[in-house]
Amino acid sequence: MLDIAGPFTQAGTLFGKGALPVIERSKAFLEERHKVIAHNIANVNTRYYKAIDLPEDDFQHLLGRAIRYRDEKPIKVFEMVHNDRVWGDWGGNDDFQRIPNNEGILRHGDNNVDIDKQVAMMSRNQMLFKTMNSLARKQYDLLRSTIRETA
Repeated sequence: MLDIAGPFTQAGTLFGKGALPVIERSKAFLEERHKVIAHNIANVNTRYYKAIDLPEDDFQHLLGRAIRYRDEKPIKVFEMVHNDRVWGDWGGNDDFQRIPNNEGILRHGDNNVDIDKQVAMMSRNQMLFKTMNSLARKQYDLLRSTIRETA
């Protein structure tokens, strides 16, 4: 069952269009994923702990779908689509279902956290977050220069 969540910003505003809402949603997901990965790393030696992750494939699919939906509308306001694993009001109150990561070998103590894999995931996540920050900065710089030229 899919629903349409409310727009990222109010309809008709400058920030509800273009790349900024997509960047902000991506940053929110990456920030939450960073917390989950850090939690996994912190529990590397905890007995019976099973690694968890966020549904990245679901998020990417829904983000792409929201972009396509936005491009089909006459007024191009971004509205995030959600499902039972990715949801929120997209005003900053995003939430993602934590899914167990059953990959990896159970170690002594029934713990399946692979520290090498978690560190690699953390590095990739950090790189993606920095990329999104860079894109957001460029969007705001473009907006700033546009305002200065017309003022």
